[in-house]
Amino acid sequence: MNPGSVGQRRDGGVGASCAILDTLGSTVEFFDVDYDVRSVIGKIEKRMPCSDELVRILIHGY
Repeated sequence: MNPGSVGQRRDGGVGASCAILDTLGSTVEFFDVDYDVRSVIGKIEKRMPCSDELVRILIHGY
């Protein structure tokens, strides 16, 4: 089970996504969690040449 990711999401979201699986109650809860995307982008731009596409994905979620 892969409930989400931080960064290169494919559902249009820009935050982190995750899930909590309760095996005793047989339930799954999905969450979107905000994080400092601009700070991450700043670090990527400093350390990665040709990062334009990755930055676009982080900003727009696709």
